[in-house]
Amino acid sequence: MARSPEKLHKVLYYGRLDPSKNIHIFPDLMFELNRSSYSYSMDVFGRTANLESEKYFFNVVSSHKAKSQKTSITFHDPIARALIPDIAKKYDIFLNLFSGSLDKTLIETTFMGMPVITWNREYCSQFGTWSNSSVSETLDFIIKEFESINSLKKIELSKEINRRLDLAITNHSFEGWINRLAGLLKEGETP
Repeated sequence: MARSPEKLHKVLYYGRLDPSKNIHIFPDLMFELNRSSYSYSMDVFGRTANLESEKYFFNVVSSHKAKSQKTSITFHDPIARALIPDIAKKYDIFLNLFSGSLDKTLIETTFMGMPVITWNREYCSQFGTWSNSSVSETLDFIIKEFESINSLKKIELSKEINRRLDLAITNHSFEGWINRLAGLLKEGETP
C-alpha cells in the first residue's frame, strides 16, 4: 500500500541521549516501520550527559549504521530551547520512549499541538493511546501506535490533538495549576 500524502511520516525526538530515553530502540523501530511502504524518517536532536551516555550513544549510532538502509534516522546536535517550536513544525510525530515519570518534552510537544507517540505510562494514563491499547514497553506496542495514528481521518486526528491540548492546558499549564490550587484552598475553607 503506497503512503498517502496525508499520512504522518516525519518523526522527531529531542532531549537527552542516554539509556533512560531508550534511544537504542529507534533504529529497530524505524527498520520495522519502513518494512511497509510508509517511508518514515526520523531526526534525533540531543546530547549525551556523561561518559556512560557517550558510550551508550556510540553503540546506538553503530547499530543505526548497520541498518541504515531501512532506518532513515539522522542524528543532530541539540536544539536551542527557543528554536524547538519552529523546528517541531517541520515534523508530524514526536516519539519519546522514556519509561520513568512524566517527561517534560511530552507535555511541551502536546502544547505545540504535535501528536505524541510514547509508552510513558504517566502520559498515557492522562492522555490515552492512539490504539486504545494497554501500554506496553514493547516495539509491537509502538508500531501499533504508529499504525493507529495513520489510520485516523484528518478530522479525527485534529479532534484528538485538540482534546490532548485541552487536557495539557487544564492539567499542566500555569493557569491550570493556579486554578487547581485555588480549588484546593476553597475546599479547605470553613463557612
